[in-house]
Formats: sequence, structure tokens, C-alpha cells
Amino acid sequence: MRRFVLAITVVAAVFSTLTASAISTARPEALASLLRPGLDEVVRAADVPGAQLIVTVGDRDVQIDSGVGDIGTNTPFPDNSQVRIASNTKTFVATVVLLLVAEGKVDLDAPGGALPARRGVRARW
Repeated sequence: MRRFVLAITVVAAVFSTLTASAISTARPEALASLLRPGLDEVVRAADVPGAQLIVTVGDRDVQIDSGVGDIGTNTPFPDNSQVRIASNTKTFVATVVLLLVAEGKVDLDAPGGALPARRGVRARW
């Protein structure tokens, strides 16, 4: 799991180094070539068949794929494919928080200072 989190961090770091003007003026192929190695590392680290990243710049979308979109036929992700992510973000955040708890960096029983006080209610993270 740590390797997967590290791989996600690498992709985020590469993406964050690109300025808005560099992204808006970059050719889609150039942007894809910058980000694909990081996405490839995420696929390897997470041990998943494939991943797809869509970057929207102005009125255009840049699709970056790694691995396969259909493991039954071993075919890549189709252009303009749709992925149902539902509430996956909550699960990802919860997993990272629990990893931080395991490392002693987060205390679930610590008071939540940013929450409004409610009589008889204790916030539990």
C-alpha cells in the first residue's frame, strides 16, 4: 500500500510542476508523454490491470491510459470511455487516514477543533 501511495504522490508531484500556462499551451501528445510514466508506475505499484487519467484543459480532454481496460479481451481503454467511480474517494481517504493512524501520525480520539461544539456529542474521526 505504501508503494501505491508513493506512486500516486509521484503522479501528483509531476502534475503539480506543470504550470497552468504550460498545460494550456501543451500539445495533448506532449502532456500525455509527461504524465504516462507516472501513471504506469501507479498501475505497477497498485498491481491493477490498468488505469486511465483524463486531464481537462480548457475545452479539450487529454486521455492518458496505462495497462488494459478490459482484462477479458486484453484491450486498451476505448476513447471517451466512462468509469463509474461512485464514492471511491471516501474509501481512498479513509484508507490513507488509517495508514496514518497506524504510523502514529493521526489520533482518531483527538478532539476535532474545527467542528462546532454540540452538547453531548463527541466528534470521532
